[in-house]
Amino acid sequence: AVPAAPPARAGELEVVPLVHDRFFNKFFQGGGRLYRLVAQQEGGPRAVVIRSGNWTLPALAARLSGEKDVLRRQGQTYLLRMPVLLQAGTALMVSEGETLRLSRNRGSFLISMGTLHLRKAHIEAWDETRGAQALPADDTTFQPFLLGWSGSRTLLRDSTLSGLGFNEGLAKGLTLATGPMGLAGYDLPAPPQALIQGSRFE
Repeated sequence: AVPAAPPARAGELEVVPLVHDRFFNKFFQGGGRLYRLVAQQEGGPRAVVIRSGNWTLPALAARLSGEKDVLRRQGQTYLLRMPVLLQAGTALMVSEGETLRLSRNRGSFLISMGTLHLRKAHIEAWDETRGAQALPADDTTFQPFLLGWSGSRTLLRDSTLSGLGFNEGLAKGLTLATGPMGLAGYDLPAPPQALIQGSRFE
């Protein structure tokens, strides 16, 4: 059975330029196709790096309130407008009744080396232009995605993932992958894990 969410715990995060973060430099391999897609952000592409703590969506929105247009909140619906990296030992919890929208227009996606926990919740690709769920137009058009690296745990209980993924390596919806390799001082941990119960992929 999918375990309960870890207790919320304050931590550190920052919004960083992708070109200055060694993980994202490795992931995009110096400017591949995914990197060009993320560059649709206005100005230099940036990402949210969660370095410590267990975060709920309300806590994340409150912490990012001073950053221009990173995470918009309307009731229990949250629109994320840039990529997010969960580092090892961190967690992001999406709780009952909450919806996390990942903006296709702004190249949003989520990479986890920690814990992603959903309970009676929803993650969906979102088209800001249409104000509606982003449906894949073809195999190569960017769609938001989720990726769990080694050491990560992806826990889904009675939840729905909608409209995620496109035809690009490690970006095909919800992907579990061994890696990343080649980061200085990085010892490869256990393989990624997923526990999925009573959930839907649309």
